[in-house]
Amino acid sequence: MSPAEWANANASVNTNTMRAWAYKKRGTPPNVLSLTEAMKKPTLPSDSSVLVQVAYTALNPVGAYVMQLVPECLRAKGTQFVPEMDFSGTIVEVGPGVPSERELDVGTSVFGSVDVKAHVRQGAGALAEYVAVEADSVVKKPASASLEEVAGLGVAGATAISLLASTRLEKGMKVLLNGASGGIGHIMVQLVKNAVGPDGRVVAVCSGKNAAMVQELGADEVIDYTEHRSLPQYLTKRFLISRFDAIFDSYGSQDLWTHCPKYLRAGQPFVTVGPAISEPTPAAAFQAIKLMLLNKFWPRAWGGVPRPYVQPNCLANLGDMAELAGLVDEGKLKILTETYRFEDAQKAYDKLLSRRAAGKIVIEIREDSWANEKMM
Repeated sequence: MSPAEWANANASVNTNTMRAWAYKKRGTPPNVLSLTEAMKKPTLPSDSSVLVQVAYTALNPVGAYVMQLVPECLRAKGTQFVPEMDFSGTIVEVGPGVPSERELDVGTSVFGSVDVKAHVRQGAGALAEYVAVEADSVVKKPASASLEEVAGLGVAGATAISLLASTRLEKGMKVLLNGASGGIGHIMVQLVKNAVGPDGRVVAVCSGKNAAMVQELGADEVIDYTEHRSLPQYLTKRFLISRFDAIFDSYGSQDLWTHCPKYLRAGQPFVTVGPAISEPTPAAAFQAIKLMLLNKFWPRAWGGVPRPYVQPNCLANLGDMAELAGLVDEGKLKILTETYRFEDAQKAYDKLLSRRAAGKIVIEIREDSWANEKMM
């Protein structure tokens, strides 16, 4: 099927409206988010941008936090805001300034992530039938994966890449990974195991119900945190003599950090996504920022934890997404998803905010969209 034939087969491409989940004021998803049946379809913001018909949108905790925490004074007035940044789909329009070497033609299957500034300030988001982004915000879909699988590679994948790049892992190292079954964690299991090799050891922490999944992804041992009253106490008992060479925390456990000298070798890094926000309120967000600063800068002489605290920048970018696509095509990375219908977005947010999801939560935008991937 040619691009022109595909466009003719998808009549909604030629309409000026789209279906989207949107909100106008700050609040929780059940209170402020609603399904809009005829929202204005976005147009190309620049000559170097593309318009994508969205097949799948992935949810991230940061999307829900933006919805609930960013004050109206920082948003464009009178704008309907579409949540979420990560998506996959098919290009339906290409700006004249997009370099031909990117091979981003009409009909090309891609995945990507909306720019943070455009998302927060202008309301651009991915939980809609269409999204317009700069060409540098998308990459071609790996041939070996589906649009459903790659939808969640943007923020979660870039975060995993950034966490891994924050320390130097070597073959044969022993690594602890907390939050191993989540959106970021299940990617980290695979990246870390590939880095330490068959002679290395990846000890993963998750609930027992996800243990088999995490082991299949590469973990050498799984610790079920629900079986222990205190995870740090258990880790101290098990690993005080033979401590870890690195710890990756994709959940954000403050308790795990404060006790880590008992099971993390001296001078070795504690790499984290940052302290978990206990609830989506400004006060809780401020407390998380305060903890991050204290963890990173509080002097050891005054009682600070005597281990390097590393919290990298985790924004999606072209280089990281291209690297992730390559890993998928090489068979080194598999993305696990739990998929919801477009109309069930509220249920998907309930699962996301429970912080008990396994893999990535994605939403199928249109059953008749280009998700069937008959044209690559």
